Amino acid sequence: MRCALVLAAASIALLALYRLTGVVLAGDADVLQHSSGIYDMDVQRVVVDLTSARPGLRSSVHPLQKLLVAPLGARLEALLGGDALAAARLLVALAVSLNAALVGWLGYRLTGGSSGAALLACLITGVSFSSVLAASIPESAALASLGTVAPLLLLCRYRERPFRWGEAVAWAAMLCFCIALTVTQVFNGLIALATRVAFARRDGGTQSLRPLLVRATAALALGAGFTLLAVEVQARVHPGTPRFYAEQPVRGERPFLRTTEAAATPLRQAGRLAAHFLVIDFAAPLPAYSDFLLRDWGIRSWSLSAEEAGAAHWRPAQRVLVALLLAMLGAVVLSGRWRDANLLAPAACLVFHFALHLVYGREYVLYSPHWHGVGVAMLVAAGWNGALRRRATGFAVAALCLGLLVNDVVVMRAVYREVEHGLGADVRDVQGRPIPPAPGTAP
Repeated sequence: MRCALVLAAASIALLALYRLTGVVLAGDADVLQHSSGIYDMDVQRVVVDLTSARPGLRSSVHPLQKLLVAPLGARLEALLGGDALAAARLLVALAVSLNAALVGWLGYRLTGGSSGAALLACLITGVSFSSVLAASIPESAALASLGTVAPLLLLCRYRERPFRWGEAVAWAAMLCFCIALTVTQVFNGLIALATRVAFARRDGGTQSLRPLLVRATAALALGAGFTLLAVEVQARVHPGTPRFYAEQPVRGERPFLRTTEAAATPLRQAGRLAAHFLVIDFAAPLPAYSDFLLRDWGIRSWSLSAEEAGAAHWRPAQRVLVALLLAMLGAVVLSGRWRDANLLAPAACLVFHFALHLVYGREYVLYSPHWHGVGVAMLVAAGWNGALRRRATGFAVAALCLGLLVNDVVVMRAVYREVEHGLGADVRDVQGRPIPPAPGTAP
């Protein structure tokens, strides 16, 4: 109960932070107008998908988002006087706050019941740029983040119990939930379920193998059945929304596949992605400029980019922050208890997402909510009885969280200023930088 109250209070504080970074700082910045120009985030589509009864535009990627989320978004829109963007922002900010709380609870379970570890995991997740960006703009990946942490919590709940039929139904519902928000998230559910089966007898259980496998197989079959039934319901409630299994998602995602790049320069590609996992998802640099929309889509608009940011985009204070972050990560790696079997499933989820995004995606901060919180929970759990529990380290972690929060505000304000100036090709030079107004003219 104490841990739950602590996490609830932290979530409310995070929601206030997202109000600052998503509404107050935004000012007059029209994020809808520039949409994909902001870290490739499809803001217009996200707002429509989350708040309206119109057909889902990306059901091949978000199979049941219209059915599960749009009714709540529409209700929020009505309460907010018809402001769809405000409704989507609030909905996503609530999801990000909930995800941070669940990550904290995962940290609690992985450390055997430590409220301190829970609060630490919750706060670091919540003030990381990954969470702040998704909650502020807003982005669908913030919702799908729940499909990473939820199955791991279900695994923690049932891990040391006999696998009964009620649990099989719970796993079936969880698999349906995971695939509903973003199709790839179902692999997190499968990893958690496979871990549950693999360790059912290892952890001192007496259940025989045959009923264990029968119930796990039933969970898979029921999960598929629940999903297909929900797809049919969605197709009738939101006519025109395609059934995800009837589409050809790979063809639609072809511009974002990086198989050639990964094969030609695997180390460079892995290093770029690792930089996001270890640094940029926590503390992003000031945005750079990308010609992706101009070059690949023919849209006369530049994109803000984290992937294109180089050394010049890191300010001195940000470099100090990154140094502190890397020092903390290094301390956890050196003193962490990595042989804990409870960390296997979270680690497998991280490996899956890393492998997937070696060959798919741009502007990885866009997808980072899928993995970031679970990575934080795993780091906190591994280092809790080592570096993270020392008093001196506690002050360093507090300084790190404060630094991440300040960096969030600085970077998000820079993003909004770029949007206010306009991202169109007619107001920028060949490198994407805003063209200064001519002398004597109004800016």
